[in-house]
Amino acid sequence: MPRTIREQFWRNKKVFITGHTGFKGAWLSYLLSSFGASVYGYSLEPEHEDQFYVKIGVDSCIKKSFIRDIRDKTALEDAMKASSPDIVFHMAAQPLVRFGYQAPLYTFDVNVMGTANLLDLAVSMVKPLVVLAITTDKVYKNHEQIWPYRETDELGGTDPYSSSKACAELIINSYMESISRPNGSCVRIASARAGNVIGGGDWSLDRLIPDVMRSIQLGKTVSIRNPYATRPWQHVLDCLSGYIVLAERLYQSDEYTGAWNFGPLTEQEWNVERVVEHILNNFNPSPDIVVDTEMLAKKREHMSLSLDSTKSTKYLNWSPRLSVSEALDYTIREYRSLLQPDDFKNVIDDSIKNFFNKDI
Repeated sequence: MPRTIREQFWRNKKVFITGHTGFKGAWLSYLLSSFGASVYGYSLEPEHEDQFYVKIGVDSCIKKSFIRDIRDKTALEDAMKASSPDIVFHMAAQPLVRFGYQAPLYTFDVNVMGTANLLDLAVSMVKPLVVLAITTDKVYKNHEQIWPYRETDELGGTDPYSSSKACAELIINSYMESISRPNGSCVRIASARAGNVIGGGDWSLDRLIPDVMRSIQLGKTVSIRNPYATRPWQHVLDCLSGYIVLAERLYQSDEYTGAWNFGPLTEQEWNVERVVEHILNNFNPSPDIVVDTEMLAKKREHMSLSLDSTKSTKYLNWSPRLSVSEALDYTIREYRSLLQPDDFKNVIDDSIKNFFNKDI
């Protein structure tokens, strides 16, 4: 498959990224800056001194960083007007399932009203604008079905995080169908739904790979909840390449509005146990694994979840470049460089180069 991202498209484009200090937002900011885009970021302060944003020095790569709250519509409006973007990636969110149980109102406020704030400001802009709102694979009502979820499947979500993201999808669709188009707005809106994204520089709590890496770093036992649960694991570069291609196409034509899945090949989906064992096989000594049955009972997690990315493959010429094994190997190499500092930027640059030069 030919390379689908056109770097020249991004040169001198003004790009506004909410959540730019987060894991995916920081990777996206760094990647688009390397393409020559003028990146403006809007987010809270980075939470961890070892996370990607800090270690790679994203702050020095982008045009301007607004450290603000997505719920503050006035501050968001000021930042968007100052940036005058061509393309917006909305990634600011409360992204953690367990924290959603602990703070459901905050989760809904950030994920639902934060999205509404962004879209309400976007449709009032006078210049042509593309908005790509990032949600999650967990927007789908999980029926524990054996086939992957398509963009037309029912939305749902029982836990606060999943529910808030499904609500965000409804808001995105509403602004797209009943506010932007009928009023002749020059804004084109789409949403992107990706799977369990992995890569170096993510230290979020209650995510499998960061938890495993912390255990390795501290020499502690690796605790997992559901060893046989399968998830759509994919490297962050696979995910972001889909977002970038979609934004390019959306900038050119409104036929690309709507929802889009970006997931790994379904035959490449691994269960939690296999993922953890693959990682631990690359470390010596490696910690033991224990199953936290008590936490599993509390979490009420689904056993399976997978995405059908046929639409993205057919209409965007996008497909994942990395197998799960390759995605994990990239990720392990990136985390190793964090545990042994000074090499991180070189390793990340190698990951980007190798990824885009890979034949698929």
